[in-house]
Amino acid sequence: MTPAEVPWTCTRGDTTTEIEFTLERNGAAWNVDSAVAQVRQRRNRTSTLVLALTTSVAGAVVSVGDGDSLAAVDPGVYYWDLEVVDGTDRLTICGGTFQVLDDVTLAVGP
Repeated sequence: MTPAEVPWTCTRGDTTTEIEFTLERNGAAWNVDSAVAQVRQRRNRTSTLVLALTTSVAGAVVSVGDGDSLAAVDPGVYYWDLEVVDGTDRLTICGGTFQVLDDVTLAVGP
């Protein structure tokens, strides 16, 4: 299976907005055990880890990036992917570019 291409763009200093995936396998709901999503400097698992995205699993629904801070992430283009685990099987279901834009608004308040 080829992972789906899902580009993600956000702004430095912001927090990520959750993306939710409902999984199916052979036309039926696919309940997975766990999920991992990471942003790396290059499309390579040994490159520098930029951000470990928050993931949660509820049956066949996997949520990614609920409120992860981008305060320490420099603007640029990185790569991310989402891997799910079902028993002993691991499968990367999607990924793509993770672009962080520079922020132009000066934050006010806490």
